[in-house]
Amino acid sequence: MADDWLSRFEDFSRSIDFVDQAIFEDVTALLEKAFKESWRICFFRALMSGHSIRIGAGDVPALSTIWSKDDSETDFQIAGADGAAVTLTSYSLLQRKELWITAADGGKLVNHISSSEGLVDQWPGLPGLPELPPYVDYRGSVARTMVILPLEYGMRMFGVVCLEFNEYITISSRAKLTATTFAKSLARIIWLRETNKTQLDDSKEALALLHSRFLNASDAFQRRRVFLASSGEESGGAVIETIRKILSEEYSELFELDYWEEESASGAISDQVRASIASAEFGICYLSEKISDEPLKYFDNPNVLFEAGMFQMLHELRDSADDIDAARWLPIREGEQLTTSLPFDIAGDRMLVVPRSVETGEVNIEKFGDDLRKAINSLVVALQLD
Repeated sequence: MADDWLSRFEDFSRSIDFVDQAIFEDVTALLEKAFKESWRICFFRALMSGHSIRIGAGDVPALSTIWSKDDSETDFQIAGADGAAVTLTSYSLLQRKELWITAADGGKLVNHISSSEGLVDQWPGLPGLPELPPYVDYRGSVARTMVILPLEYGMRMFGVVCLEFNEYITISSRAKLTATTFAKSLARIIWLRETNKTQLDDSKEALALLHSRFLNASDAFQRRRVFLASSGEESGGAVIETIRKILSEEYSELFELDYWEEESASGAISDQVRASIASAEFGICYLSEKISDEPLKYFDNPNVLFEAGMFQMLHELRDSADDIDAARWLPIREGEQLTTSLPFDIAGDRMLVVPRSVETGEVNIEKFGDDLRKAINSLVVALQLD
């Protein structure tokens, strides 16, 4: 091959299987030197798909610049509302076709910004292709020839590379071979760089998760802890007594209970409570506290509400995205007829409502116990705690 540097670049791209940002910058610096000294290119740009830009009230697919002569990071809309390509680069992407664009009169492409009339694609293609879009003037370029080549690797097209020349160049079999060889080699380099970047980002995320899991890891030789919170006023009531009895008698092999009674007035949460929440596998929060007997009325204890929110936040930060859907805490409160409205929506789909008689104030212990067992068993299964 006449262009010795291209032959060496092709051999290099085939021989490596790792490209990081430093290698990519080194390689592209060599390419830029070859563009200037050998090919006399006046402008170049490599773009990747898979990005989006804001147009009006929504996001639309876009090509994003990853390497260019002017080091810009410009994004280009791929298609308009009618589905037609907006630029010649997006036309190449949508049609999966090489383009060799010149003006019919051999003049500057900048004369065809407003209309594609007079533009010619010298690269043969299938009949019936859509009309070319206008030329987009890159930084006042004086190009007379624009070559746009798809970037493909492993049968996947992921972008395009655009080369512009001051000279009017007529396409030839040699020119096509040179262009496709360059595009194939560049595509491999870019793909390896993007793969390395993705792997590095994924590794950093996994390492951060590992740190989080290690810092919050429970003792594998101890029973799992259940954080139970309620108002101190309700500590001797039927609801808390039933919860404690079921946990101690039926789930003692799985869980160790850590029960906290809270004052009615809101106040600072102690460091001991924070540590207990952080170390618990999941929590049960009885939110309600009786405020009157005649009529029978309850409200949500502010400290228990705060602890419930703290529990949810801490465990969402600790868990992976897949685990967050498996709720780690169970809210319990009185029915709507007996309590005030919640200040915000809080796990409504998991809320366990106390089956208390409005007339007598008595709790249906059998039903409440059955409902509680079902809820705990669901948590055990969802969190794979058994």
